[in-house]
Amino acid sequence: MFFLKLPEIKSEENDSEATEKKLYKSSAFKYTHVWLGSLAIFLYMGCEIGPSSFFPDYVAKLGIQGINPIDMLKYYWGGMMIGRVLGIFILRKYKARLILTICSVGGFVLLGSSFALSSSAPVIAMWLFLAIGLFHSIMWPVIYNLALEDLGPHAKVASGVIATSVIGASISTLVMGKIQAVTGSVIIAVSLMFIYYIYLVFFATKGSKIR
Repeated sequence: MFFLKLPEIKSEENDSEATEKKLYKSSAFKYTHVWLGSLAIFLYMGCEIGPSSFFPDYVAKLGIQGINPIDMLKYYWGGMMIGRVLGIFILRKYKARLILTICSVGGFVLLGSSFALSSSAPVIAMWLFLAIGLFHSIMWPVIYNLALEDLGPHAKVASGVIATSVIGASISTLVMGKIQAVTGSVIIAVSLMFIYYIYLVFFATKGSKIR
């Protein structure tokens, strides 16, 4: 990336575009859905990194023997890879808000089902936990696009604001780790993801429409 000579992107405006530009707000920071989208990215990163960070402790909680939890994480990241390939076709066919809603609800259901079966069927619970990666696969670009809708000339600034929210990967997992340390329960810590999912559904159905 250092040696690439990337062209500078310049906006080409004609008279009609200049007229339309007056309809936009004076700053990207004045659009509510930009801030709600930034928070959505922040919390989503907790959903993406959370399962892989706490999977070893979760496997220990399940009492499953004879497996290497670190090796098993390939199925979580593999699910994300498969989902991103499928996303090439899914994103063309369905609306972004519907996709984000389905993925958030899907992750919520899989996580809840995994917890519910943790005592009676620990192996199934483990696989349900790993399968969450499939629903996480295309959430990031969908949130990003929804947060940038209708911004016109402010899209460049807004994209930078939204991109900085990836710091949620470190902060949200740190909070989850502190909860685990205080409560001594990995399930309580990971349950924070339910809050993340609920917010993502809100952003998909309402928050992304607030201007």
